[in-house]
Amino acid sequence: DEVADQIGEDSTIADRCAESVAAWAASTRALAELVESTQDDNNPLYFASTPSGCDALHAEVERWRAYSAAVNNAQTTRKSASAVALGAILKRNRRFVAAAQLDDGVTGPLQRAADACRD
Repeated sequence: DEVADQIGEDSTIADRCAESVAAWAASTRALAELVESTQDDNNPLYFASTPSGCDALHAEVERWRAYSAAVNNAQTTRKSASAVALGAILKRNRRFVAAAQLDDGVTGPLQRAADACRD
């Protein structure tokens, strides 16, 4: 709220914030949705054609570790002080859709992806 108070109602800043949040939310949802389409051979998590053996197993484990790290990073970003300040700026400037994208728009998909990584 303090950051939003300092910025006040500045539509230029609010528009830039809204654009950034929309882009971040879209890429975060795309990241989270990878786990829901693991049968698609264009998906980096697709493994049906991976050869068997120890090297293949290690590659598969590393791929899922990297995916889990990316999902955790997105969750940390969403909960950060910067994201909270950004949300306050958006709400102060009546950019409610962008504020919702920052929080509610990615919470469910990220949680499903994190759950899949734990499995």
